[in-house]
Amino acid sequence: MLIQSIVIAFFVSLVVRKWLTQPIQNLTDSFATIDPTNPETMTMLQFKQGKQDEISRLTQGINALMHELKLTISNEQSLRIKTQELEAKFRLIFEQASAGICLLDDKNMITTFNPAFKHYFTVPGEEELSTLHFPALLNNVDELQNLLADIRCDKNPPQATLDIECKVGHKTIWLHCLFVRLTEQRETKRSDHQEHFVEVILHDVTERAEREFQTRFEADHDPLTDLLNRRAGEKRLKKALRECIKHNQHLVLMMIDLDKFKPINDTYGHEAGDKVLIEIAHRFKKRFNQETDICIRLGGDEFIVARQVNTYNKAATREQSNALLNELQQDIYISQNKTCAVGASIGIAVGPKDGDELLELMINGDKMLYHVKETGRGKIAFYDEFKK
Repeated sequence: MLIQSIVIAFFVSLVVRKWLTQPIQNLTDSFATIDPTNPETMTMLQFKQGKQDEISRLTQGINALMHELKLTISNEQSLRIKTQELEAKFRLIFEQASAGICLLDDKNMITTFNPAFKHYFTVPGEEELSTLHFPALLNNVDELQNLLADIRCDKNPPQATLDIECKVGHKTIWLHCLFVRLTEQRETKRSDHQEHFVEVILHDVTERAEREFQTRFEADHDPLTDLLNRRAGEKRLKKALRECIKHNQHLVLMMIDLDKFKPINDTYGHEAGDKVLIEIAHRFKKRFNQETDICIRLGGDEFIVARQVNTYNKAATREQSNALLNELQQDIYISQNKTCAVGASIGIAVGPKDGDELLELMINGDKMLYHVKETGRGKIAFYDEFKK
């Protein structure tokens, strides 16, 4: 009985080995030759066609799975190669671009930038940006903070441009900036909180800006004296008078005409006359604030000086005008060893009480100027005294 059991067990083991253990071992050995990173190694596992046992069905399932996996990996590898090639091209564009490019996060911190961007904001000897906070880097914190906040708002256009003047070291440059809001392109967002990145593209337009400033300056200023010309001056005066009426302020308008100027032209020539006008303009610039006061050459030897004041003090205005007359009367060198002197007459009208329209105010100031001319020159006269 024991021998019979041993014989049966032996034959059972042979059957199990042939039909179960050996096929599984062959399957395992075939798996060992497969490299998941190399689709070429994913060859189909061998099995006897037509057999429907569990091992054959398992092999068929594995082969089908490997076929799909091989296609997926091949497609992914092909896509990865194309992506890498595309990234290399974009990286080349990013690195070699003449425009400065950077990316800003929600806090307006620079997260990445290209060499051209770094070149704009570093001086020789410096290796790092002075700050990664973009508005601070451009010395324009408030305006840029507000602009970037508007760009990130979905209700507003996704792009904006701005010309910015900024100081880098001892140099002042002008940059034309394009701001672009970057949006999530995926149908399914990665998380509920999405950062709102902004791309910034900068171009150095300093030369263009300087040309525009020079052109604008030449259009608005008298070429001889660099004072405002009549057109630009009257534009400034109209604006100042409107502000005075709106804010209950006063515009002190001085109509000024030089005395004894024509004899200088007749005696010494127009070159000497030009030197006199240039020096008179220089004295105006020295006495008055070019940012807040308005100095105009109307033409010939006629000038306007206007001051916008919160409180009008007639006595102080008279004192300032007399000091101006005294300064204008000082000798002027027209050559190395030759001097001449001119005087001036001043008519003063104060807006809006002496005129709430610029033309009316100028006419009233002009009346007082010619009143001074007719009564002895070298003095000042106020329109409110003339009305009395």
